[in-house]
Amino acid sequence: MIFFHFTLIISVKEGEIMKAKVVKDKCIGCGNCVSLTDTAIFDFDDDGLAECKVDTIPEDKEEVTKEAIKYCPTGAIEEE
Repeated sequence: MIFFHFTLIISVKEGEIMKAKVVKDKCIGCGNCVSLTDTAIFDFDDDGLAECKVDTIPEDKEEVTKEAIKYCPTGAIEEE
């Protein structure tokens, strides 16, 4: 199985709200996002796949969320 990794440049303008979602069909449950955010933003659901636990990303967690998006090996995390 071959995975491609793409670097995304994500910018949130001051005053804008950042949101993220996990595309379940792409998630392989590797846990990168869960580890990076220390379960504050992402955690595992009952099927062992990642899920976003919050409706909006708190300002103090935006950078770590961007890292989770960047390091997702399947591109399953998307900014909304």
